[in-house]
Amino acid sequence: MPDETDTRKGRFRVLKGGKRVVDPRTGQDDGKTGVAVGGYTQTVGDPRRYAMMMHLDAWFSAAIGAISDGVGAADVFPVFEAPEPGQAADATVIARLTAFMETDDRDFSTPGERLSAMAKDYRLQGYCAFEIGRDSTRRPAAWYHVPAATLRRRERDGIWEQTDYLNKVVQTFGPYQKGGRKDGLPELMVIRSYDPCALYLGSPAGAPLAGTIDRMSAQDAYNTKLLRKGGIPPWLLLLREALDEEDLPRLQEWFRQIETGEDGDLVGILDGVGEGSELKALTQEQADASHVEGEKLLRERILAWLKVPPTKVSLSASNYATAYQEDQTFKFGVIQPLLRIMLKRLSVVAQETSGSPAYLYAFRQQTLEDYLQLCQAEEILLRNAVHTINQVLGRLGLPGIGPEGDVRIAFTAQGPVRLADLAAGNQPATPGRLVDTLLSLRRAIEEAQEVTHVPVVPRHDPPQE
Repeated sequence: MPDETDTRKGRFRVLKGGKRVVDPRTGQDDGKTGVAVGGYTQTVGDPRRYAMMMHLDAWFSAAIGAISDGVGAADVFPVFEAPEPGQAADATVIARLTAFMETDDRDFSTPGERLSAMAKDYRLQGYCAFEIGRDSTRRPAAWYHVPAATLRRRERDGIWEQTDYLNKVVQTFGPYQKGGRKDGLPELMVIRSYDPCALYLGSPAGAPLAGTIDRMSAQDAYNTKLLRKGGIPPWLLLLREALDEEDLPRLQEWFRQIETGEDGDLVGILDGVGEGSELKALTQEQADASHVEGEKLLRERILAWLKVPPTKVSLSASNYATAYQEDQTFKFGVIQPLLRIMLKRLSVVAQETSGSPAYLYAFRQQTLEDYLQLCQAEEILLRNAVHTINQVLGRLGLPGIGPEGDVRIAFTAQGPVRLADLAAGNQPATPGRLVDTLLSLRRAIEEAQEVTHVPVVPRHDPPQE
């Protein structure tokens, strides 16, 4: 577990590995040494502390919220990828998979809410989980989000325990098994972020930022002490006349009564200046600037580490083009990879339910893309016979038009042509080719007329005698 050393200027953390021998490729023990302290797989830090980071820093909370909101906004649905041409999806299986995705008879949450919660856990803790509920036939029938901060993994057998804030075990889970577990334990599907140390349960996003937050807190405390108490006072009182030995302590005591506590002695006194009395500000602006710059640095580190563009946390961009490009990069580089990881696990359950690897869960691309840009891209694919009309309609979230919509059509300069006809060379005639054909036909007719037409030579009979 992390070893923390408290100092006056912050906390210095040293992450100490356990005494276990771990295969770095799999992250599993070799079975020959002891287990982690308490019998649980180690975590980088206290999971509940990482969960509380959402409430401690506004920028960190906004960045995590942008990621989870993006994942939760995706429209997820079951699809059938035909292994052979001509195979169609079973409508009964599709309906069953749709019901599984939608069902949460405990909290009645939507799939988007559960995916959003899992995204928060995955980034905060480095792992997330959902429970799989089965019906009387042992078939998967529902799935439920389980807060990652409450889960602990027993090292000796891989069983998961859910604990409350008093560390009392309130539920026990077994890893997911196709067809259900023989021991009857409720099943848990856990998604873990790769830990490069091969020691910890996951790789939380908040771990690299904990040191940054501590450093910024220590820096703020140091600046406050330097600029307000230990070094330069922020205010200077100039007095025209000099104070005697009795008046000066009385004035100082009066200021202490006004401002007491850690930030006392905020006013310096300079008497006997020979001019009018005046109260001047010395370092208040510098102190405020120091705090602002520290917060800006912390914000930039948070957004850089989580790969969240400034516009997602209500900061302005230099121009619209930059904001648009950052938004697209965020969706394709952050949201979609995380969403695919989660849908892969849900697809494993879908394949058990359907009994076929051809059924899985996907998300509608238009829910993450700019709609106009999506339409323009689909138009190009349709015109080049890459997508069919039904595929284009499906990508736009619209119903198909039937079997005729599955025909691939290439839109050529001569008009729409079936891709099969285009490959076979059965291309429609172009206007130029029609003119060439007509000219050739006319020339042939003229040549035929020249051969068959014999000119009449007038006959001259000899004069008769």
